[in-house]
This record gives sequence, structure tokens and C-alpha cells, in this order.
Amino acid sequence: MEPRARIRMMVRDLGRLWKPFLVTDVLTKLLVFAILAPGTALAASLFLWLGGRGGVIADEEILDFALSPVGLLAILSLGSLTLAVIFLEHAVLVVAAMLGREREQVRARDAIWSAARRFPSLIHLGLAMLLRALPILLPPLLVAGGAYVWLLAELDINFYLAVRPPEWRLALLLAGWTTFVAALFMLRLAAGWFLAIPIFLTERSSPRTALAASRELIGGRRFQVIGWILGWVVATLLAGVFVTAVLSLVPRLVSASELPSLALAAAVLTVLFLVTAAGNALVSFFSASALALLVVGLYEEWGEDSADGIRAFVARDSIRTPGSARLGGFRHGKAVLTAGALALALVGGLGVAEIMDRLGGRDEALVIAHRGSSADAPENTMAAVRLALDQEADWIEIDVQEAADGRIVVIHDRDLKRVGGVGLRIGAATWPEIAPVDVGSWFAPSFSGERVPLLEDVLEASRDRAGVVIELKYYGHEQDFERRVVEIVERLEMEDQVKFMSLKLSGVRALKSMRPDWTVGLLTAVAVGDILRLDGIDFHAVNAGLATIPFMRRAHARGIDVYIWTVNNPLSVSALTAKGADGIITDVPAAANRALAEHLELSALERLVFLLAYSLELVEVEEPSSEDEA
Repeated sequence: MEPRARIRMMVRDLGRLWKPFLVTDVLTKLLVFAILAPGTALAASLFLWLGGRGGVIADEEILDFALSPVGLLAILSLGSLTLAVIFLEHAVLVVAAMLGREREQVRARDAIWSAARRFPSLIHLGLAMLLRALPILLPPLLVAGGAYVWLLAELDINFYLAVRPPEWRLALLLAGWTTFVAALFMLRLAAGWFLAIPIFLTERSSPRTALAASRELIGGRRFQVIGWILGWVVATLLAGVFVTAVLSLVPRLVSASELPSLALAAAVLTVLFLVTAAGNALVSFFSASALALLVVGLYEEWGEDSADGIRAFVARDSIRTPGSARLGGFRHGKAVLTAGALALALVGGLGVAEIMDRLGGRDEALVIAHRGSSADAPENTMAAVRLALDQEADWIEIDVQEAADGRIVVIHDRDLKRVGGVGLRIGAATWPEIAPVDVGSWFAPSFSGERVPLLEDVLEASRDRAGVVIELKYYGHEQDFERRVVEIVERLEMEDQVKFMSLKLSGVRALKSMRPDWTVGLLTAVAVGDILRLDGIDFHAVNAGLATIPFMRRAHARGIDVYIWTVNNPLSVSALTAKGADGIITDVPAAANRALAEHLELSALERLVFLLAYSLELVEVEEPSSEDEA
């Protein structure tokens, strides 16, 4: 069949079957959400416990775990389970498409039951695909790791990110080219497996047999299948871009017009939220439905006995689920699904009520100056500290390391290349070698006199004016790091004016074991598992992506504060405070203080406006500049 004729047939079938397809797709997603997603999370926690990780890993520990035997087993197992969930959603629509070939009426429960009862075999199918794909996926990872060791290991990664020297571009080129070649091989492999699901369903094949049969059936048509795959991807992307482009016009019209009240703005944003969610959901639905119809159509056309196989499958498999069909072992599946949908709606309504209650009660957050006032002065310098104090930051966050001679210096990177222009490593240098380096000129000529400060310099300057959050940086050269930091704080008698945090959990716990009454926190960018389960943590400093309202609620129930980094615009400050943030880590403390003052004047409804606008990125917000702060 010609491509145009195939597309016309798919459009005609979709026009005829979109209602049962939609019901089937929604109910399948509810099933995944209610059962399979929690099961996957539980399996991940189990592997973390087996790996001796206490049920959670974060940041630098993730790679270590992934390279361990338990971690590799977890990747294969969870990867197979994740693929099985994806295949289940696809298989349900494939069954619905096959039912649509043979019946006037397509029942969602028939399609769901027929695919769901094969879920264990779908896990096996996912594992078979994953094992076959690993030899293709490993080379890009090895090349990326080799490029990092060969080209980027000499200096701190922040230097390469900021300056992007030739070796950085060469590393990206090597990694990018290898990834592109691997993607081509993966596309070829996926094309050979394109018909595995209908073969697996109709021919009662084992997963490996279905993969082999799909490759054999496609044979010399692999490039034709690749064309269909690429066409489907491009069409899906274009539809998504169109929906996004159309919806992006609305907030511009809203901001351009002068609405009489924030209440009306809240209504507009709520409608926009619903339209956005519906638009994206429809694109996803029609994309998945089109793929299922394409797969069934090609299978029916290219297989010699495929049409008979589909008819036999419908007669053998689906006719067993009549009006009082079993669904997951229960009778009256429709009633069960309806009750489940109502329960989800009730939970959602309670969640909205809780959010509104929190929005009405959250008024304040600490302003924590990130590396000092680092938007207007060179980071981690006395100039940035003094400016943050003048701008009335509640706390000043700094990074400290141990130099070769044991002095505790205030600097973020493991070397001075980015901020000082020299590749001097902190852990290998003494204080007399570090002290003369100019770490202000990179920011602006007017700061050419700035030098790397010592921890005691920052503490003395901040005494009784602002607290100091000390982030412990570990680069592998620490001799007696935690004890020396503790000694400085105690010598200056500032125990009640400091807090400590680090990306390294063992460092946080080491300091906590030395001084159990001191306030320590874990800095987290990425986590697997629930970091709130970790003992001995007084606060969590997380990026905005981890700072969900449920996370805030559970943290506060445990008496744990949540600080969010790095927040540099007023809308975000207000929105995150409304979500429950205890502290805002920011490069612009003056702007954050102004935003919090305005936040205090907002009603719960107005705070909801900010929260919606922030969450959906519906409003463009200018980052504060140095001119604004002046």
C-alpha cells in the first residue's frame, strides 16, 4: 500500500475508533498510575536497600551505585520493567486496533485485559530488548568517559562550562558523534522490532521469538519502516510545537491587557492550565493511537497469515471478556474502574484543598545569599559577602575547602582557573600560594583587588549581622577537614550563627557526629529514593525540581527545613515561598527581599496565580540585573 493510502486509512480508522481508543488509553494510564508506577518505585527502593544505600542515593553516589553489581542488576531489572510499562500501553492500543478490524464495537476492558494478562511476558520482552541494545549503548558512554578523562580531568569542570575552551568542544564533538552513530544503530534495531508486539500477541510467541519473527517479516523493508518511524516522530513533534506555540500566545495577550484584578488573572491562568494539559494530552493520545494503527496495518499487510491471525486472536482472546468481564480478577470491571476514577478525583480534590490551605498560611522564607551577593560581585569574595550584608541577607552561603597546609579557604572550584586564571589546585597548594591570586578581575576590573578569603574572614565580617551557611567541598585532598572547620567556628564562638551542608553525605554525617547539636544539611541536585529517610539531617538544600509540595509537607512533618537553590527572579521567590520553602538561596538577595515583602501582601488566591505561572512557565520574568540592584 502506498504511504498516502496508508495515512488515509489510519485517519479513517482513527475517526471511527477514537472514542473507544480514548477510553482505553485513559483507563490504561490510570492502571499504570495506580499500580505499576508504585510497584516500580518499590522495586527501586528494594535494590537500593540491597545495595546497602539505605533506600536512597543522591548526586555523586548515583554513578557509584550504577557501576556496582547490584546497581547493574537494578538497571537491567528496572529498565525491563519500565519498558514493559511502555509496551503495555502500546499493546493495549494495538489490541484495540485489532478489535476494530473485526468488530463494530470495541470495549476498553477487552483490550486492557488481553494485554495486561501478558504483562510478565512484556517484562521478559523488555529485558530481551535491553540486553540486545546494551552493546550499542555502551560505546557512547565509554567514549564520553574517555573524553572526560583525556580532555577535561585536568581542571575543574566549572571552568570548562564557563569558558568552553577547544578541548571542551572536542570532547562534545567526540561524545556527540558517537551518540549519533549509536542512535542510527538503535533506529535500525528498533525498525527490526517494529512488529514484535502484534506478533507476540497474535502468534503466542515467546518474547525472543517475536523479536526474531519481526526482523524476518520486515526483512528488506527496514528502511521503509525507518521512514515511517521518523515520519511519526516528526509529526508528533510538530503537533506538540503547534500546541505550545498557540498556547504561548495567551499569556502574552493576558500580560499585554490590563486585567482589573488578580482574581481574574487567576481564572485566566486556571483555564490556560486546563487547556494546556488537554492539548498536550490530546497530542500524546493521537500520537500513540496513530502508532498502534500503523503497526497493525503494516503487520496485516506484510504477514501472509496476519489477517487470519488477527481474527483468531479476537475470537480466542477477547471473546472471553463479555459484559460482566473480569478485570484484574474482579467482576463488573466498569464499576471498579469508575470507583477508581472517583477515588482519584477525590484525592486530587483533597490535594487542591491542601495546596490552597498552605498558600494561605506560608508568609516568610529566609534569604540566603548564594556565594555572597554573587550577581553583583565576584562569588565567594569579601566584596560579595559585604554586599550581601548590606542587602540584608538573612544568611550567607559560602564554599570552603582544605588547602594543602590545612588552612580552610573560601572557594567553590577545585582549582583557581575559572576565577583566577591559574590552574592551581586548592588541595595541592598552600595558603601563601593561594593568597596572592586575583579572583575579582574575571568578574569586573573594579574588583581586581579581591583575593580568596579564609573561613575566619567571612565569619568575622558576618558576626551578629547574618548567619553563615558553610558548604563543605570535597575534592579528594582532605586531611582533617571537618575538625579544622569545627575548630575555627568554636574559636570564634559562632556556633549559633552557622549551618553546614554538603553534597557528600558522609561528610555531613562526619561533622554531625563530631557536634550532634549543630545544624547540618544535605545539598541535593538529583536523587533516587526518598532523601527524607536519611537520619541526622536538619535541612535539605534542593533544586527547584525536587521541591514539590508533597516533599515540603513530608519534610515539615519530620521537622526538617527545605532550602531551594538557585532562585533569581521575584516570581519564583514568591511561588516557592507559597509552596512552603523555608529558605531561598539566591544570587540577588536584595531582589529576593523585595519579592518576599510583596509576597506578604498577597492573598491565597493571588499566591496561587504566582504558583501556577511559575509552574507552567506561563509568564516571562526578567532576571534582575546589576543596574536594577544599584
